[in-house]
Amino acid sequence: MSRLQQDFLFDGRYRLRKKLGEGGFSEVWLVDDTSAKITLVLKVFLPSSQLDESGIEMFRQEFALVYNLNHPNLLKYTYYGVCVGHPYLVMPYYNSGSAEDLLGNCSERKAWQFLHDVSAGLACMHEHQPPIIHQDIKPANVLLDGNSYIITDFGISGKARSILGEGGEGQSTVQGTRPYMPPEKFRRVAELTMARYNLHVTKITKKDVFGPRQYGQRVFNVINRTFENLYGYSQMTQRQIDEYIKRYFNFLDFELLCLVEDWNTPDHDLVGVGITIPSLTKALQKCHNGRLFPFGWWHLIRALKFKKTDVVDCLLIGVLPEYRSKGANALLFYDLIPIYQKYGFLWGETHVEMETNGKVQSQWSYLENELHKRRRCYKKAL
Repeated sequence: MSRLQQDFLFDGRYRLRKKLGEGGFSEVWLVDDTSAKITLVLKVFLPSSQLDESGIEMFRQEFALVYNLNHPNLLKYTYYGVCVGHPYLVMPYYNSGSAEDLLGNCSERKAWQFLHDVSAGLACMHEHQPPIIHQDIKPANVLLDGNSYIITDFGISGKARSILGEGGEGQSTVQGTRPYMPPEKFRRVAELTMARYNLHVTKITKKDVFGPRQYGQRVFNVINRTFENLYGYSQMTQRQIDEYIKRYFNFLDFELLCLVEDWNTPDHDLVGVGITIPSLTKALQKCHNGRLFPFGWWHLIRALKFKKTDVVDCLLIGVLPEYRSKGANALLFYDLIPIYQKYGFLWGETHVEMETNGKVQSQWSYLENELHKRRRCYKKAL
């Protein structure tokens, strides 16, 4: 079955009126039930190939668990069926929107009711035998019903996901919407990457930068190799590298610096670098006309040493090309994000990135992100 079309009569009963959403393996439609003459919501699972009898039976057993859930804060599915080898669910239609519509406009009372209802619904799922884990809690999956909140889209297990063919060989099987994933999922992905490829997170001190292993030089070697093919990048000379090591490594907080090494190599080659510092933007704004004296220096010290800012600047993030597909960049975030949380940072500012560089842009899809600055160059024929 190809992707569904508006006005199609699905399974001889449900007239597709409007597509409400879609994922890699399913579509959700607003439908008219031509038999009962009511409006419903239809979720159709569209595997990469038609399911056989064993696949259909596995889906039936999974959804039987969902049908047994009875709670005022959980969406009650009304019917499960199969059409031409494609499982589908029928559910009530709630026309008041979702909790996503309340973002930025939610009173304290509504917030309390939201927490109460969602917690009660999840508790019911977790107390079920066997327990049911939602795997994708986010505002869009909590529907409004008057003054109540209804959890929907319980998701499917990893086994069902593999049968649907959502991910190919080597792709991540982590389930859920990335910005809303719990931290333990990121930790698990990082730990699997380290175990599989023998990659290790390394923390260094100022002594290591200038010591026998010359980490300062190795860091800039990785940066040069990482950016060498990017438009507009010029390789740093040895003179520049020496100057940057001398100038900047003396005031870095090495807790905010993360290195990734490949321990399959005899010298534990450096393959990934993350250099970050507390943002100095607001501190510099407080320096009168850019002057450090008489009190401008104090604002800089407060930001650098005491972390009196809610933004961290990601100065240099680089992973060698041959290690990007192995998830080496995930190890940088695995190490640094807990440190950011400890210091109270709320936001991170990246260095300049090409908008057309899909690979570097995709790494931020794991986090809530916003493109809020653009640089443009123009040319005019004279």
